[in-house]
Amino acid sequence: MEFKVLYGEDMSRKDLDKVFNLDIKTYGPIGERAGEDFIGVIDNLVKRFEHNKRTFVCILDEQNNMAGYINFVPVVDKVWNDIINGPEKTDEDNEVIWDDNLGPNEIHAEYIKNTEDETKEEKIVKHNNLFIISVVIDEKYRGREAVTTLTQGFADYLNELEKEDYGINAISGIAITSDGEKFMRDRMFGIKRFIAQHKFRDTPTRVEEEKNDSIEIVYLTEGKYLNYFLKHPDKLYRKTTKDDVYLFLPYEDSPSNHKLDTLLQIPDKETYEKAPLEIKPLLKNLDYCIKYEYKSKIADELKRVYLGSFRILHSSDDYPEGEEEKDKQPFIRGEEIVYVSLLAHHTTNMYVVMLCIPNCCYSPSQIEDQLFQGFIKIRPDSNNEWKDLDEKGFPKYLDLNDYLSEHYGLYQCGDGKALLCSSGIPEDTIAVNHPENLPTIGGRKISQEFINILTCETYQSFIQDFYVRNQTLYDMAAKNRCVYDYYETYMSERMVAFVLNDFSEDLSDRMELAATYIFIVELVLFQNTALNKLNKNVSTALAYEGDVSYEYIDGLYRDYAKTIKFWNSNNFKYYGTQLEAEQIKDAFDNEDLRNQYSEQQEFLEHMVEVKNARTQERNGMKINILGTIISVIGTQEFAVRLLRRLYEKLIISDTDIAIKEATNTFDVTIIGGVTLFVIILSLLFRKRQQSGLMFRKPGNNKIMEREQRKGFTFKKLATVFILFVMSFIFSYLRPLHMSEGGDVTFLSTIILYLVAYFFGGRVGIVTALIYSFCKIGLDTKVELLDIEHFTAELYDYIIGYTVVGIGGFFSRIKRKEGHKLNGFWIGYLVSLSLRFIESVINCSYFYDETIWYSIRYCIGYIGIEAVFTILILLIPKVREAIEYAKIEVNS
Repeated sequence: MEFKVLYGEDMSRKDLDKVFNLDIKTYGPIGERAGEDFIGVIDNLVKRFEHNKRTFVCILDEQNNMAGYINFVPVVDKVWNDIINGPEKTDEDNEVIWDDNLGPNEIHAEYIKNTEDETKEEKIVKHNNLFIISVVIDEKYRGREAVTTLTQGFADYLNELEKEDYGINAISGIAITSDGEKFMRDRMFGIKRFIAQHKFRDTPTRVEEEKNDSIEIVYLTEGKYLNYFLKHPDKLYRKTTKDDVYLFLPYEDSPSNHKLDTLLQIPDKETYEKAPLEIKPLLKNLDYCIKYEYKSKIADELKRVYLGSFRILHSSDDYPEGEEEKDKQPFIRGEEIVYVSLLAHHTTNMYVVMLCIPNCCYSPSQIEDQLFQGFIKIRPDSNNEWKDLDEKGFPKYLDLNDYLSEHYGLYQCGDGKALLCSSGIPEDTIAVNHPENLPTIGGRKISQEFINILTCETYQSFIQDFYVRNQTLYDMAAKNRCVYDYYETYMSERMVAFVLNDFSEDLSDRMELAATYIFIVELVLFQNTALNKLNKNVSTALAYEGDVSYEYIDGLYRDYAKTIKFWNSNNFKYYGTQLEAEQIKDAFDNEDLRNQYSEQQEFLEHMVEVKNARTQERNGMKINILGTIISVIGTQEFAVRLLRRLYEKLIISDTDIAIKEATNTFDVTIIGGVTLFVIILSLLFRKRQQSGLMFRKPGNNKIMEREQRKGFTFKKLATVFILFVMSFIFSYLRPLHMSEGGDVTFLSTIILYLVAYFFGGRVGIVTALIYSFCKIGLDTKVELLDIEHFTAELYDYIIGYTVVGIGGFFSRIKRKEGHKLNGFWIGYLVSLSLRFIESVINCSYFYDETIWYSIRYCIGYIGIEAVFTILILLIPKVREAIEYAKIEVNS
């Protein structure tokens, strides 16, 4: 039947009577919605119409009878704000529902022209906010044609207003029936807020309801969604199948997690006691299938628990991006009840969470898209009471992963999967691009929506105007993988479309049939979960450059061995079920995951072997260097004789007065032996760690990164402390002691300089300053400090040692082409020179010696130690060890 569109300015009072009579016919005592008391008041209707006639779009049948209408009005700002954001309420008042009782003073007599504002991104400012009072279609014409004609007429009328420069900023409406909700959501209106308690304003035909327990929903369309509706009224989605949607997500937890203990200890008979009647048949049938169609030993290790019912958000593919939009209210296309249950294999700390959405009102492709975009949002729904609404009715959603982590200690491990239990293959109701390019296979036209369902990409996109198409997808959509005769199945890597030949209206009947397939999907998904978990652990180890042990790799193998039981399709008792499992495994690409795991595991083992070989080489190098140093220290007696002759000929004539053999505060052999023992022991301890006996397994990436950051700081402090102590000990290994102060020590200055070289000048100066005070304290106790010249000694200790740290400011200088010196040598020579200059000045000023004598005297101990140190540093292995140590402690 063809309908004629009638606009408000062409209507007469007689047409208003037709509108009112249609209300009576629909909502009156004998009407379709009798007893719901939604009839308006004719006087209010007439007054609003006379105030602004451009507020109706109607459709007439072939006999000019009123077949349907939309009544909308441009409301004033105060009313608009009350509708969208909620009014300022007092404690004793419930919220007023705006509808037919709107008066003429609350709507604009004329639409408002657009204005320009150069300061805004959208320079054209639109001022007209429309409120839909009512939408009614005669029950005789509830088919697609009448609704489509009315919708198209409404969009055309609004586009005409746009052309006249009467821009539409937004449109809202309050749905108080399920039909109203459907009309809104199908026309790109999103839920703005909920009204739980309300009252109607007094009218002659309506009695005030003090506390109505029903829920009214405020819908709103604006921005891109309004533009979509105005530009593409032919692309409004209409559902052509009946569907139950099942989403499956893999999770893991740590062995130390105890948040699930209470649930997992509930006896099987009590497991579903709190589950609603709607979901009990599914849960019981799933357990029945596992018990009687799967090997009993494995089935006994599995435990199913019911987690609760929630409201799940259906949104659009225009998801919030970045931290700035994280807390922004999402576009709420609608909500549905979702039942959440958990299948646990506690032995391997693996879990499959199932979300069941029966009688899905939306395109399954949207919730699938949200699944793979990580945008599953829920809010509690306990005993059908609305929760998590603020005082104005704005909903607050919680991310599913956050909820499961907080309440049960679970963390997602890999991508989810979807199963659609459907009454048939959907037809295209949106005008897709080039529908002629979609193939017909086996006498059936492949629909674009079905392709989008298989790929889990939203069918009605708001961020792109093209569709996914490919021959591989056509093959998937045409390949029926059924094993039994009561259904058809079509699969992709992401989902299974389970099409029942007889889709019962009874939900429990459908769930009983769906359970025979769902339990296979769950068990196959355990294989995916196991591989994802293993790949995640291996990838984590590779990301940290294979910094793991053979014991860790052995742990991976043990974890893998625990999951092998899920791999064998022969664990299913019936051959047909085995074939179904093989089909699902093939579609879910489990074999590719296994190959990926094997490749990464082999590479990781190779990395560990290479690293262990390098570590052994470095350990050998360290021991050789230490042995060299100890050997050099052992030449003390020879060095003393050599230095005495040098003093006699080159520096001081009265050598016996000027110098004497030092009495070591610590025995060289004991110190050297203990140091060598400690270092070898630490190397063995580290090797033991790397062999896995004392290795902490990598777990959560964030925890691992946090521990690494802590380890980095501790490593610096530990290195500074070790060098500090070594320099302190080596300062008392004195082959020669000058009678007027000053010692030739073994490498104590260079060791103190290494702190500055490794960590920079600031750390070097602070460390050297603390070192000087410690030396003052200990040298005073062992009577090495000249108390008679205490002031001179203070300057010599504090300034003389502190300037050693200044060399650290040159540590980053790189060797230039043609030059032999780099940051290490430049920094050391600067430190050495500053200490020498300070000692010369100190000697000349405080001891009243000539400059020439002071220079010779300081060369006698600082210069000799410098020569001795440089000779050691010229050994290539020593320099390599220092550079390696710098990289190691700063990594």
